[in-house]
Amino acid sequence: MLKKENMKLIKYPDKPSPFCQFFQRNAVTMNISQPAWSLLGTVDITAALEWLSRGAASWHKTASDTKPQRAFDLPAPAFAGIIESILRFFPDQVIAHSPMLSRMLTGQSHPMHVDSQRADWITRVHVPLVTNPTAWIMFEEESTRVHFLTGIAYSFDIRQRHAFGNDGPAERVHFIVDVLRKD
Repeated sequence: MLKKENMKLIKYPDKPSPFCQFFQRNAVTMNISQPAWSLLGTVDITAALEWLSRGAASWHKTASDTKPQRAFDLPAPAFAGIIESILRFFPDQVIAHSPMLSRMLTGQSHPMHVDSQRADWITRVHVPLVTNPTAWIMFEEESTRVHFLTGIAYSFDIRQRHAFGNDGPAERVHFIVDVLRKD
């Protein structure tokens, strides 16, 4: 079980980077493709960490040992603030879809793959809640492993080939949500 004393929150700027702001304003009108990933900004994960530290998550194992475990029944009081913060990073009318937790155990990794998405899909957002320095994601086009820090919302295009893993001594847990255009 995760213990609250082992969880650290790192504070970063609340405002998205200038590139991220430019991309969000101009991607559709300029017909430019989404970068593999970008930092959106800081979100408050305190309520989610408190809920996790109580051991309340109901983890669902997947058919493959390389895929992370998932938790789908997330209480609104613990995760509503994260979702609201994420949606504020997007200037247009958007909705959050399929929020979940993803837990990768020590030594797990998932090979390069692409995820298909529905027509109204914009991006997937990850917010690391618990991590270690050797948990990573890698995009084929970049060929380097990237470590996502706790308390930061990251947007990435899962339609691009990517892999992820946890080479560290402890599990890593991410809050994940897809952002869709509102009809």
